[in-house]
This record gives sequence, C-alpha cells and structure tokens, in this order.
Amino acid sequence: MAEGRDTSSDSDDDRVDFLSDNLENVRPSSSERNTSTPGNKIQRIKLHRGQVFVELNNAVKNGTVSSNDAVIEVEMILPNGTVEKGEDNGGVFRDALAEYWETFNKKCATGSIITVPVTRHDMKETWKYVAEVMIIGYKTVGYFPIKLAKPFMNHCFGHKTQEDELVKTFLQFIPDHEKKIIEQALTDFQSVSEDDEFLDMLDSHEVKPCVREDNFKTILSEVAHKELIQDTAYISDCWRVPLKQRLTQLLPKGGLDELYNKLKPTPHKVTSILQFEEHLERKEQSISTFLKKYIRQCPEERLLRFLRFCTGADVLIASSIKVRFVEPLSDFSRTPVAHTCGYVLEFPNSYGSYLELAEELTELLDSKVWVMDIV
Repeated sequence: MAEGRDTSSDSDDDRVDFLSDNLENVRPSSSERNTSTPGNKIQRIKLHRGQVFVELNNAVKNGTVSSNDAVIEVEMILPNGTVEKGEDNGGVFRDALAEYWETFNKKCATGSIITVPVTRHDMKETWKYVAEVMIIGYKTVGYFPIKLAKPFMNHCFGHKTQEDELVKTFLQFIPDHEKKIIEQALTDFQSVSEDDEFLDMLDSHEVKPCVREDNFKTILSEVAHKELIQDTAYISDCWRVPLKQRLTQLLPKGGLDELYNKLKPTPHKVTSILQFEEHLERKEQSISTFLKKYIRQCPEERLLRFLRFCTGADVLIASSIKVRFVEPLSDFSRTPVAHTCGYVLEFPNSYGSYLELAEELTELLDSKVWVMDIV
C-alpha cells in the first residue's frame, strides 16, 4: 500500500475546542465495526485533520477504540470534507498520533525542547483519555511521546529521577536564554549574581530564598523538582494507575531510559536506516550522498518532519527507510513521495546538485502540506 503524506492540519488554527462534548460521534457504523477474529481485533475509525486530539479522546471516551484493539485503522478526512486517499496499514494511524501529541504539546503542555503537561479547568476527565491514547499508541504501533519530560514520566510510573538528571532535563525545559544564564551561573556565579537578567529569571521561577554561590545548585535542583514533578502531580496521579498496570510490562528491559534513547531521532540514526537499491547509477549515487548530507545538516525540527514525512511518526519507529529512485515527468513536477505504511521513499533521480536538492526538500518539509493521495 502506498501513501503520500500530509501533516498540515492543526498548526495554524484554533479549531480544537476542549470544552465541546458535542462533536461528531466518531463511533464507527455497524458496517465499520470489527469483523476480525478476537485474537486480531481491528478497529476502524474516521478522524478529521485538525481535530484528531478531540476526536481520538472522544473515541476513547465512547469506547470506540481501546488498548484491547490489536490494530486501529484510520480514515482521514481533510478540512474541505474530502477523504484522503491513503489507505491505512499503519502509516495513517502513526500520523494521527503525531498530530495528536503535537496538539497536546501546544494546548496542554509547556516547555521548550521538552515539555510537561499543565492543569486545565476543562480537562478534569480528559487526562485519563490521554493516558489511554498513550497506551494505545505504544501497544499498537510503538509510538510514545518522548517530548514529554522523562522525569515527569518516571514519576507517573512511580520511579525517582536522580538530581543531576532532573537539572539536565530542566535546562531543556526552560527557554534557551534562561538556560544560558543558568549555565553561566554554574560556571562563574559572581559574573551574573547582580545581573538584572539573572534576577528576573529567579523571579520568574518564584525563587524566594536569597541565592548565593554556595546554595545555587541546591535551589536550582529544588526549582527543577517543583516545575517538573510537583506542579504536574495531579496529572501524574491521573496517569499512574493505567500506565503502571498496562504499560510497564510492555516497556523494554531498560525502561523509559532505553525507550527514550531508542525513539529519539538523530541525524546519524536516520541516515543509518536509509536503504538504497543495490545497484545505483552514478547520478543516483551522487543524489544518495546529497540526501544523507542534507539529513546530517538538518536542524532538529526539520529532521522530525523528514521522519514523519517518510514514516508517519516523528519518533524513530522504523528500522529502515527504503529509498527508490524514480524518473520524474519533468523537473517542474518532481517531488519526493513517501509510502508511510511500508517506510518507502520514492525520490527523484534528476537533482544536479546538493543545493538543488536541499532547496526543494526544505520547501517541501517546511510547508508541512503533504496529502495522502496515493492508493
């Protein structure tokens, strides 16, 4: 099954309404209900681009999907009401999960490189549905939202985080300018102790004691614990029982540390899973070198987009991405096409230079408009 790609959806509108309980019921019709054997239960649902967070939560709430489903197949509806032609053999659901957690991080979480959830007055019952989606995603397709701070997730599973790991994570949680101030204070406290930016930073994190060189590390650790663990206590309480009971036994032997390391994409990991055909023409060999160079130079956000374009997921689920070179009808119409179910990337073989490839691929990935239109 071949698929084009589309992850446009929810980034530019605020149509997600967390207060609404009157959205279209996503429970499938009788003709769509599971007809497979109990040991291989398949559930089919319809989701709308830009509404995946609300609709998938409602599907859990209504019992339409659950962690008992072995396979979940998604029919994705575009904002104009048309159906994406891509048939789901895993790729569409992975993409739906990527959209779900992208929306979650924008609407329900705070943080910079990594995030933690924040309490909302309109999500009292919703937190348990989010936990169920987390379990479903990992159990069915191996997806886990590693942008969520690992110390917070450790707390959800009843595990403690070492102090140095807590501070390290906190530096990824805060804005970059605050990170630089703290790193400077850790290296040379006196150089920043009277600086207005340093004092404003302390005030923004509600630091009450007088901060000195001899107690700064202790206070920093306490602030990290407060913002990553204490402030999220209600949510971790909501998630603890379902995650411990139904997810713990599915994690790798190394637990969350191993899982996060395994799923986190890096340029080296992504280039290492590219698989090219055994016999390439000279120009295709050059383009394969251009593509690997492009990936190695990608900033993190664009690397995640490339991975999601190819696999449907913005975490490293695929063990390989097969690259097939194709002859485009013309340079004007050439564009990469991804078949996310099988982790296959059809790549034009007509790029004459690295800059030519980089310009067009960057334009494609940054547009985030990739429609699943190949059946």
